[in-house]
Amino acid sequence: MKKFLALFIVLTFLIIPAVQVSAVWETGTIGESVKWVYDGYGKLTISGTGAMEDYEFKGAPWQKYKGELRNVVIEEGVTYIGANAFNLADSSYIHTDIESISIPASVTAIHKDAFKETAVSGITVHRDNPSYICEGGVLFNKAKTELLIFPASDLIYAYTVPESVTKIANEAFRFNPKLIELTILDNVTEIGENILYNFDKRIQYNLYNDNNRLNMYEIFKSVD
Repeated sequence: MKKFLALFIVLTFLIIPAVQVSAVWETGTIGESVKWVYDGYGKLTISGTGAMEDYEFKGAPWQKYKGELRNVVIEEGVTYIGANAFNLADSSYIHTDIESISIPASVTAIHKDAFKETAVSGITVHRDNPSYICEGGVLFNKAKTELLIFPASDLIYAYTVPESVTKIANEAFRFNPKLIELTILDNVTEIGENILYNFDKRIQYNLYNDNNRLNMYEIFKSVD
């Protein structure tokens, strides 16, 4: 009986920590009816209805977890991803990495600085989303006229901007570590700032573009 009791006590202490480990690490609200939950193991879940808030630099409530945040799940019902929501750089502007982010059909607007200073390796967008589409890991607007985010993947070495694209967003290619060849055709008429910022000069540019409205200076300035 004593041996049985001792075994029961040991098993109880082994089980209790396992239950505590699965508990929510921190939770809070953003906007009028949007909630965020961080599980303590790198996963951030955002749920509810309506828009997320816009934040100043380093203003997002999960900023404190920037060194460990890896996966972001935005659930159906959220309609807007706000400014600097995932700009998790520190005061010296050292960027952070997010392995995956899931965008539901309900998100119809993403602020241009939502992912500033953040390297996103994997993006998925629900197939019924009316405003955005993801192909080959690259985030576009639904019409594929604007390239928004190129993934920070180790698997992509060469890329040709699709013919439908007329605009490349700010810092679109900034954090891809392996891209060595980028082809931009003359369909592109507008290019954002620092699209290749942080790249060295080994990258090969195939710029088949005679459009005078394309600011080629911005491309070369970003790798100087």
